[in-house]
Formats: sequence, C-alpha cells, structure tokens
Amino acid sequence: SSQTNRIHNHINMKTSSSYTNTTPSQTSTSSLCRYLSTLYPIRAKLQKMEFAILWIIIADAAIFQQAAIGASALYTKLSFFSRATAYSVDFANAMTKYNLPSSTKTTTSTNNDNGSNTLFTLPIWLLMHHLGVLGTHFFSVFYLAPKTPIEIFFWALASQSSHNTWTKKISLVLYWGNVLVGVLAGSAYGCFFYDGGAGHAALLFVVCVIVTCIGIVLLAGGSVSGSHVFVSFEMRKETKSSEASKSRTKSVDASGYQQKVTMAKAA
Repeated sequence: SSQTNRIHNHINMKTSSSYTNTTPSQTSTSSLCRYLSTLYPIRAKLQKMEFAILWIIIADAAIFQQAAIGASALYTKLSFFSRATAYSVDFANAMTKYNLPSSTKTTTSTNNDNGSNTLFTLPIWLLMHHLGVLGTHFFSVFYLAPKTPIEIFFWALASQSSHNTWTKKISLVLYWGNVLVGVLAGSAYGCFFYDGGAGHAALLFVVCVIVTCIGIVLLAGGSVSGSHVFVSFEMRKETKSSEASKSRTKSVDASGYQQKVTMAKAA
C-alpha cells in the first residue's frame, strides 16, 4: 500500500545501496511472522472472550466475593500465557503491516552506510504498551497474585481495559474512558501490595503500569498527529570497512543488534 511504502522509504532514507540477499535467520523470521499474522482474527476473538470473562470475575468479586477467589486465581495464571501468545501475534502482524523486509517473499533489505541490515521495525508505542502489560501480568502471577475480593476486583478491572481494542468501533469515548479506568485500577492494585509489604515487587509492578501508560500516550499522540515513532532493529553486516573500524564501534551489542529510532508519517 502507499502508506507502508512511505513508511518503508522514510525508515530507509539513509540507504546508499540495496541488495536482495537473505540469511537463513531472516527467512525463518519471515515465515514465522507470516504464519502468526494469519492468526490475528483468532486473536481478536480471544480478546473479546477474555474481556467478557474479566467482567464476569469483576461482577462475581463485587457481588459474591469469596466465590471469585478460586476462579480468578486460576485465570490469573492462564492469562499471562494467553496474553503472551496474543501479543506475539500482534508483533508479527505489526511487522507485516509496516512493510518490513522480512514480510515479503522477495526480501529487499537495506545496506546502509554503517554496514547494518534492518531486520524488523515496530512502533515504539506497541513495544512499550505490550511489554508493560506483560510485566504487570508477570508480577501478578509470581509475586502479587490477588487473594482477596478487593484485590481480585481491581486486578480484573485493570486487566479488562487491555482487552478493549474492539470497543473503538463502538465509541472512542468508551475506549479511552475504559483505558483510564484500567490505568487507575492498576495503580491502585500496586498500592495495595506496597502497603501490604510487597515492597520491590509492587514498585516494579507500578513501573510496568507507567511504561504501559507511556505507550498509551504515544499511541494517542500518534493517532492525533498522524505520526508514529518507530524503532528499527538492525544486524551489522561485516564489511572490510566495518572490520577496520571494529575496535572503534561500540554501539552494537554482543548479539550483533543495534536500535535506530526514526519518525514515519502515517496517512
């Protein structure tokens, strides 16, 4: 599409030459992304199902109280794995949507002036939001599991707001209002455990909520302005010039990856 072409061209605006060689790792990544992106319709249905389950837990905790503890304890553990699976589909879908080299059959990668090869690109808001939410689920499962009706109520209220993407089609006011409720409920949930002596785990939980909020703000700002910030993950391509300057280049980590932040205009 014209949108993805503009994004791809802008991300690679510093390209000095192009080549069509692919590595086995790029081919396997491409195949995995294409497969996972085909599961997005199933992921959308799962989101609605979990949204309904969480509201049942909320009602159960508010009305019947003790009856909700056993069911919510089991769902808390399962939700971490279901969320991780759903977000892997989201990442693959985004990598395909933004016209990455790994999303096409004939891969056209870029070899820029520093000899690096772009592997994939993702919106920063997506990374921050999803990693933040996964962090809150991680601490909920292993350190801050809800045990009382009030804890269950706030945990479920915070969690349901990250399953509400589909409500955008109904009302933006409903969607953003639900997001605000989720942020407040998540913050309150962390405070409960901090006051209860959870200490560091509770603080890290709140940090994850903050990271999620930053992702939400970036999404909102990008939706209003029409511009999103992207991060490109690159693998350095060894050349004679790069080998000569290898001792002077410290920006690449041990796995051979580096990050580059760019701006892309979305129509």
